[in-house]
Amino acid sequence: MKKILNNRENGYCIFSVTLEDIQQESMRIIGRTLDDDELQAAAKGIDWGLSTGIYIVFESAIREAVAEKSPPMAVSNTSVSKCEKK
Repeated sequence: MKKILNNRENGYCIFSVTLEDIQQESMRIIGRTLDDDELQAAAKGIDWGLSTGIYIVFESAIREAVAEKSPPMAVSNTSVSKCEKK
């Protein structure tokens, strides 16, 4: 984690999924790699899945990080609805 904190470049990647990652998981799940069409479809599904509800992940992670440093605060019942896709 120190490496991340010491490397505060704009756009620094915290999490990524490579095509190699997808192919490795494909081997584990179905015993073979995906062809180009399957890989494109899987990548699209993974992108959608990881993007859906990302605001919840951000809010939870930020609130937890802040809570570890400070005394308990009242939590608002407000939800972040601007980020929801329709």
